Amino acid sequence: MIRNFRRFTTVWFLLPLCASAETSPVKITAKPNQIWIERGSCGQYLNFDFVVENTTGETLNISLVEVSVFDRAEKLEVQRHLDGSGFSPNILLIPNREIASKQSVLIFNPFFAFEPDVDLAKMRFEFSIAAKDADKKYTSILEVSPAFYETKTRLVLPLK
Repeated sequence: MIRNFRRFTTVWFLLPLCASAETSPVKITAKPNQIWIERGSCGQYLNFDFVVENTTGETLNISLVEVSVFDRAEKLEVQRHLDGSGFSPNILLIPNREIASKQSVLIFNPFFAFEPDVDLAKMRFEFSIAAKDADKKYTSILEVSPAFYETKTRLVLPLK
């Protein structure tokens, strides 16, 4: 049911509510560039994290991270989010939510495990980020298309 996707696509933009993509003050990327899906006995696991780079002159805070998973037909399969609602898990799962001016931070992927029957064809991660004074709010979207990892070499111990 699930096919391999070998392309990795990063689409990022961080916009004030009225600005254009050219004025984007923050860059969000996935690391490593090639995202693999590992099959496990209880699910599917993604091995990548986010690098958030703040190019503004002010400190920013991540207030929401949401993932939407789409199948090959662009149908929404799963949607999960972390926010400050007080319900567990919430945004406190991400310890380094504050991004200092002209700095970058590594955010561990909080959405790394999915059920075995979910088609992970395309994943859209949405970050809501606000300035400390909360007057400026930005939304950043990162889309990825992970691929299944297939072992190419059969390894055998040289023991009888």
